[in-house]
Amino acid sequence: MAENADETTRRFTLEAISPDQNSMIDVLVPLHRLQWAKRMGLGAIHEINTSVRHVLRYPDAIFCGINRDGDDDRGQTEGWLCYCGAPAARYDYQTGKLIFRGERVLLVYVNREFTFYNSRWEPESKVECGIPLDMGLPSDPDGKRFKERLR
Repeated sequence: MAENADETTRRFTLEAISPDQNSMIDVLVPLHRLQWAKRMGLGAIHEINTSVRHVLRYPDAIFCGINRDGDDDRGQTEGWLCYCGAPAARYDYQTGKLIFRGERVLLVYVNREFTFYNSRWEPESKVECGIPLDMGLPSDPDGKRFKERLR
């Protein structure tokens, strides 16, 4: 891939359930995210193609509006989405091997133009006796992380 390629000329999309849950939409994966995954290793490529794809299609929850996140775009997050899910396993970025996800969920962030901009694994919601109380949801002790739950 050319380093100076226009991101709109090379498109890779993932299908996602729409925020209203009545249809499927295409989420653009920008060229720079694919280049990042290539630098990180085979597991990062597999994660986008498999785990991120799964969470976008079959989320356990969808939140709209991010009140607090280190990856937001200078606080301009109105209408941004966070898809949350708990794939059975995750990938080791370097080796590409599947590893147990533990008590973690995958958060997939999409901006208002339906462009994927980040994903990360975070602790699952409160666990009692080894069983999460809210399967597939991230820990949010004060309930102020997201503005609205859509699903």
